[in-house]
Amino acid sequence: LSALEGPRGQELKSALLAPFLKMVDLQCSFMDGEADRDKNIPTEKPQRLFDAAAAIAELEARDGAAAGDAEEEDSSAKVGYYCILEWGDRSVAGRATLVVELLRCPGPVAKRRSQELSVGRSRGNRRWILPIEQVPVGAFWKEDSTAELPSQASGVSAAGD
Repeated sequence: LSALEGPRGQELKSALLAPFLKMVDLQCSFMDGEADRDKNIPTEKPQRLFDAAAAIAELEARDGAAAGDAEEEDSSAKVGYYCILEWGDRSVAGRATLVVELLRCPGPVAKRRSQELSVGRSRGNRRWILPIEQVPVGAFWKEDSTAELPSQASGVSAAGD
């Protein structure tokens, strides 16, 4: 318009764009902050990376350093730190490993707890245990974990999100 209309080109351009900009403003008020989001791109919630040292410190701070030593069910089993894990959602990049719970107990007790949490889940969606030092790098805490924490009376200390 500047080339065709000369000095009035900018004024005409502004006049022609004004109704369009008004329409965009009106439509954006109905979208509640989603104006810049593409509806075809899935939104991802930020996930907290699993940090073994921080998880152990948090567990010990909450339950005390010797909370898991009281009343071991199997005296021959060594008390250690175990994580109950599950697979995350499938995506193009693969599947993330999610830490559901952190337990300080003997291995058989942790295995029993993972079996309890797996009840009703299909094969491939069940939970499993790993010693804390074997949890893969890049694992995340499961944010919406609704699993009940085991009681202290059973000699198990637990932490999870």
